[in-house]
Amino acid sequence: MKETNARILAEVKTGKPTITQVRAFCRVMDKNNAEVGIFITIEPVTPKMRQEAQDMGSFEHNKKSYPRLQFWQIDDTYFENPDIINTLVRLPDAWRIRPTQKSERHFDSQQMQLLRG
Repeated sequence: MKETNARILAEVKTGKPTITQVRAFCRVMDKNNAEVGIFITIEPVTPKMRQEAQDMGSFEHNKKSYPRLQFWQIDDTYFENPDIINTLVRLPDAWRIRPTQKSERHFDSQQMQLLRG
C-alpha cells in the first residue's frame, strides 16, 4: 500500500446549502491543493450541487478512484450508528473516519439566567 500526504478539507453548513457555497468550497479546495473535499450539511443538496461534484472529478489512490468533492448530510442515521459515515463518504480504507465517543452533557435541562453585575 502506497503512503500519501493527502489533504482533506471539510466545510459544515447549517440551513439550506446553496450552489454558491458549493462553488466557493470548490475554489478553496483548488487553491489549497486538496485531494478531497467533504461538504457537510443538515439539509439535502440539489442536483446542481451534485453536478458540481461530478465536475470536480476524482482522485486516484492505490489504483482506486474516489470523488474529489463529496456530500455528507447529517441525519438521525448517523447518531444511531456513527460508523455509517464510512459508507456515506468514500475514502481509501486507510483513511477511514473514526467517530469519537459522544461527549457528556454538561448542563441539565434547566434554563440559565445571566445577571448583570
